[in-house]
Amino acid sequence: MSSKKPESIDQLLEKTDVGSHILKYKNLIVGVLGIAVMATIGVGVYYSLQKQARQDYLRQVYLFKEGPLKQFKDKKLDQKDFLVKVGELKTQVKDSSLFPVLLEVVYELRKSGHHQDALKVFSKETLKDLGGQNPYFYYFARTSLAVLYEENGKFNEAISLLEELSTSKTKILPAKVYLDLGRLYSKLGNKEKAKLNLNYVLSTYPTDEMAKIARIYLSGI
Repeated sequence: MSSKKPESIDQLLEKTDVGSHILKYKNLIVGVLGIAVMATIGVGVYYSLQKQARQDYLRQVYLFKEGPLKQFKDKKLDQKDFLVKVGELKTQVKDSSLFPVLLEVVYELRKSGHHQDALKVFSKETLKDLGGQNPYFYYFARTSLAVLYEENGKFNEAISLLEELSTSKTKILPAKVYLDLGRLYSKLGNKEKAKLNLNYVLSTYPTDEMAKIARIYLSGI
């Protein structure tokens, strides 16, 4: 008695409609599954690399704070060499982890009266490089830059940033934003827009501390 040769998987699949369909498109299905698996692996690798990049960025920031920034604060590094180190850091770190240390750099430069250099370090182009969709980052990055613009006499540029904040969906310290708009328009001699923004603070945020300041500015226009 001869033993019956077992049917292959393909032969078994052919006996059913669904099976024959799977067999017919087996290569396609396997290909799609392969792509799905590889895509899942790819996403995992991407996030792993992203995490690694973040750790590398934080390490670079730490080394900068403990090295060039500390030396500059202690007056052991001159400004020219310090700015070179800042430029190198900006080249190495390309995410929002750079933002806090840049604010420290800007503070130290402003403290020593180097407002133009501070603006070079923290410019509108820097905001694009930093990225970051966190609304608090969005607010503080732009208000910080607006201060630098104002200190360098670039009132229109400062106003442009504050106007962006006034129209953003997330409102953070809105009374302060409109107060600053009123101040800056007043500096430009645009009394109409200055009054418009200052009166907006009074009517919309009457109990806010900024309303008291707005009233003082209005009395001088």
